[in-house]
Amino acid sequence: MKLHHFALALSLSLFTTIAHSLKSSAVMPTILVTAEANVLQVSSTQEDDLLEQAGELLDLEKYSEALVIFDRVIKMNAQSPLAWMGRGYSFYHLKQYEQAIAAYQKAIEINPQWDRVWIELGNALDDSGKSDEALQAYDRALELNQKSVSAWYNRGITLSRLQRFEEALQALNQVVSLAPESELGWFRRGNVLVRLNQLEDAVESYERAIAINPQYEGAWVNKGLVMANLGQYEEAIAALQQVLKINPGNAQAQRVIQEIQKGLANNRTVAT
Repeated sequence: MKLHHFALALSLSLFTTIAHSLKSSAVMPTILVTAEANVLQVSSTQEDDLLEQAGELLDLEKYSEALVIFDRVIKMNAQSPLAWMGRGYSFYHLKQYEQAIAAYQKAIEINPQWDRVWIELGNALDDSGKSDEALQAYDRALELNQKSVSAWYNRGITLSRLQRFEEALQALNQVVSLAPESELGWFRRGNVLVRLNQLEDAVESYERAIAINPQYEGAWVNKGLVMANLGQYEEAIAALQQVLKINPGNAQAQRVIQEIQKGLANNRTVAT
């Protein structure tokens, strides 16, 4: 059926777009002002105050301003892994990946046992086109902390982009095992299952994401597209109508519903 082939082509285009977005940071900005006794050195009160200021700026996404403060801390104490981590985090969000990589590497030089900075290094490497090195960084993080959801998640995203889908699925299986309430983990798992042509399993994965967050627009969209691929057109329309309840302006959902309805009407005409 032409309708079936249309839905398949559209869904694969969507999944490719989604797979290239949203890396998972191992560190929320406020972690940069939180002491971890087994990882971080104790800093002076003045350093703590400056790091707290920088953390607040990161929370506000004022990365250039935060960078100035991190540099002040580094001038005071060049052995502060928090400051180097913050410097890398700031550069990363300013899309200055080489500077971010250098800062993360300095933090690792000071404290190579900090799994979180290995993950951030992996993200910067991956976004600068160094996927193999990124995977090595994620693997190092997992050597230090086998239960790191962020490391498994980002490893899965990188492997998916490299079209190593079986390995990506293994990584994302770890994500949903360790964090069964991760809507993003289930969503990404569904995307990889589509690429492996395991469509029924993909639907189940999207449904898990939806159960966690019923307003998850992307999961409803992808569920609808996969249902169309499976020839379950009424279910596909129902899912896409749910998308429009969440976001009435979703032009893609509107377009696909119209195409499905048109195809169904044509099929009924031919049948008669």
